[in-house]
Amino acid sequence: MLLLSQFAHAEPVYYSDRATFEAAVGPGSGWFNRESFEADFDADDTVSFSCFDVSETGGKNYVSQLSKFPTRITNAATLGADAVTYDDNGESTGVIDNFCGVVNAVGLDITSERKGTITVRTDEGKTAVKVSANTPQFVGVIDEANNIEWMSFEMFNYGPSIGIDDVVYGQVPEPPTLALFALMCCGMVYAKKSKRQ
Repeated sequence: MLLLSQFAHAEPVYYSDRATFEAAVGPGSGWFNRESFEADFDADDTVSFSCFDVSETGGKNYVSQLSKFPTRITNAATLGADAVTYDDNGESTGVIDNFCGVVNAVGLDITSERKGTITVRTDEGKTAVKVSANTPQFVGVIDEANNIEWMSFEMFNYGPSIGIDDVVYGQVPEPPTLALFALMCCGMVYAKKSKRQ
């Protein structure tokens, strides 16, 4: 029973490489949805997309489409021609939240106009992502034990623009080891009952 408890309280696993993340979610990676921010949208403190919202809190509260918001950031559009951006002006936190459906895996490309460290948080944990100026960095998280309700980004570098693109999200299928463990437990219970009769 201790093993089942360990599976139920697993910590989120963070990834810094898209290929490794997509391999971890399973063959074909056909389970996820993808957003590349190509559809036209107006700047606002919160912008809603097909299955999640992007907002900025604590700063200018201004989320914009990269093509409409001239910044010093370059290379933020990693899939298609556009990305979502906000200014991290020392007090800012970028947030992706309000996912529709069950989501236990999220991955995205994040770019900053300055080098530094971006703290990425989810409901159950956090990781530090080192970024070089204007060089997209992938960050992904899989949390098999919990639904991911939100993901936030903080740099606290007073002024860099942050770009986000190629967001993938969805529910990772139940891991085969957990399914095998459950099947094994059922088999042991059945064998024990059969032995008694």
